[in-house]
Amino acid sequence: MVAQGTHKELLADSPIYQEIYDSQLGNGFHADGTGAGDRRERDDMSFQSGSSTSSGPSMMQPRRPADPGKIEKAKDPRRAVKGLLRFLLPFKTGMLIVLGLVLIYTVLGLIGPYLMGPGD
Repeated sequence: MVAQGTHKELLADSPIYQEIYDSQLGNGFHADGTGAGDRRERDDMSFQSGSSTSSGPSMMQPRRPADPGKIEKAKDPRRAVKGLLRFLLPFKTGMLIVLGLVLIYTVLGLIGPYLMGPGD
C-alpha cells in the first residue's frame, strides 16, 4: 500500500492517487473534492491507492472519455440486407434449427401453466 487517507488528503499528498483520479474522471474536478455538475466526493470516505508492488511512477496512459463516433446509415439498405443474407447463407441450416427450437421453447412456456391447471 502506497498511501491511505480521505479523498482530499490523497489528492493533496499522493501523486499516484492524483494520476489515477485524473485519468478516470478527467477535467472538471478540483483538488478540494468538488467537481462539475452533481458529482461530489464525500469527505468522510476513505480511499487507498497503489499496491505493495508499486515502486516507481505509474505508467498509466490517460484515458479518453468514451466516444461512440458518428453512427452511419447504409446508403442502400436493401443491398446491405442482401449482402448480410448472402453472408449468413452457409449457416442457414443451423439458424433454422435454432429458430425452430426457440419457437418450441416459447410455445411450451406458454402452454405450461395451462397444462398444470389451477394451483388450488
